Amino acid sequence: MSAEQKPPAQNPSMQELADRLSQIVGLGEPHEKVGDLTTDSLSWERRYHLSLTGANIALEKLVAPAEGKLNGEEIAHRMEQDGAVKEAPNFRQQAHDESRVNRFTYKTNKRGGGYGSMTEIEGLKELENFLTKFLDLPDRWGRWDKTKHDRDVRRVKSMLDNLTFIGEKELQEASGGIAEYWKAYLDADPSRQICLLAEINKLDRYGDKRKSDSYILDRILQNFTYDELSRYSGRIVTSVEELKAKPADSKVILVDDWTISGQQIRDVHSMLAKDEKFLEYERGGSVEVNLIVSDRNRISLGLALDSQNPTNGTLKVRSYFLAHHSQYVSKAGQSNLASAHSTPDGDFRNTLQGIVSRYGRYGFRLPRLAKIKKNHHLKPQLIKIESGKLSRQDL
Repeated sequence: MSAEQKPPAQNPSMQELADRLSQIVGLGEPHEKVGDLTTDSLSWERRYHLSLTGANIALEKLVAPAEGKLNGEEIAHRMEQDGAVKEAPNFRQQAHDESRVNRFTYKTNKRGGGYGSMTEIEGLKELENFLTKFLDLPDRWGRWDKTKHDRDVRRVKSMLDNLTFIGEKELQEASGGIAEYWKAYLDADPSRQICLLAEINKLDRYGDKRKSDSYILDRILQNFTYDELSRYSGRIVTSVEELKAKPADSKVILVDDWTISGQQIRDVHSMLAKDEKFLEYERGGSVEVNLIVSDRNRISLGLALDSQNPTNGTLKVRSYFLAHHSQYVSKAGQSNLASAHSTPDGDFRNTLQGIVSRYGRYGFRLPRLAKIKKNHHLKPQLIKIESGKLSRQDL
């Protein structure tokens, strides 16, 4: 079953399909475990989603690891055809990369608030030590709940093997790669246009505060030279109303670093879908989401516009990095994500916070990478797009 096909519309047929896929990929019969979930507690929609994801894994529809440096043409081809360019780096290797001297800001526990800073390598080593120390705890079942401890052990082992960390190196590489994807699309046909949308700040709950999508968009556009900014002026716009190319010759791209629940992008889509011209381009297949990193569920299945019913349509998702898969997470995205620039994934932080609360007597303190103070709203915007004209404001 391809990622583009929709499941049967009627519940009984979908239930049967979910059950068949479950058996094929080893999801199991009801009452069996799926990560930390029991299948009899899952709705048929969730069983279908997990089963189809498992089928994609079983069929090895995964992005091959990229060895060495890829050129722009290879990057663009992988994003267009595969949905992602390469697997994210290995956490343990990152934790021993002494060149990671970029500093990040974290929240301290001082009364009244406060902030500190440390380098990525310091934060990564602290996190690795925290996780390995937990696994080295002696076998003292009388001192804690065995069921919770077993769950914590599974999650910590999975985190050591499968944590996806996006540091400055990864952000630079992915931003440059997505820029190559956009350039290749425009260079293939002079009639093409791209509309880049970073609209999360326009949602009422954020009060026009700069959000991660605007920061990521600027980081990507910084990979355009002065000559390229001039050459693509008029062909890169930030409003659907400025598009002159037909939907077949256009991409309308929602940008961000990653999605967890996907609700922000859903809300942005709902806001944009009030405009008939946006809907025209969506019906024409022009709309997609471009991310720094995404899990295989989102790449293969897309982002469901209705989190409760994936049959109500999806947004195509492409990303530079493919996140490492982990079954021990609670969200639809099957990955643990952390970064040096943005608020950590709730599953990542909650797992560590749970260990601190249950085993604090053994000296566990929350790692600083779980207390990131995001400050991208303070970063200067270097690339301006006004009425289709691109300009750089280097500091």
